[in-house]
Amino acid sequence: MQKLIRSVKLMKAINKNVSISKGLSHLSDDQNLGLACTTYNGKTVELLSTLTCPNCGHTKDEIMPTDACVYFYECEKCKTVLKPLPGDCCVYCSYGSVKCPPIQAGENCC
Repeated sequence: MQKLIRSVKLMKAINKNVSISKGLSHLSDDQNLGLACTTYNGKTVELLSTLTCPNCGHTKDEIMPTDACVYFYECEKCKTVLKPLPGDCCVYCSYGSVKCPPIQAGENCC
């Protein structure tokens, strides 16, 4: 329950202070990591991942959930629905710049 509360607080803070849709390129690496990391089952994981559409190349920074897998993601530019590639558990593992929190923590995903 504490992990969920911490994740919700993090997401609220990020949404309040940073426009994710505009990206985080204006932040230093230290600022970026401070906003986009949390503890997942005792390990520090990054929550910010940049999804890249394989169809049109559009990129979007997204905050990964720590309590659910994301099996489908619609590209906001071309409307292609992304699905995990064979062997991957979610769209972040297939198309993201950072693998999902369970994989980063060395666990099985969903």
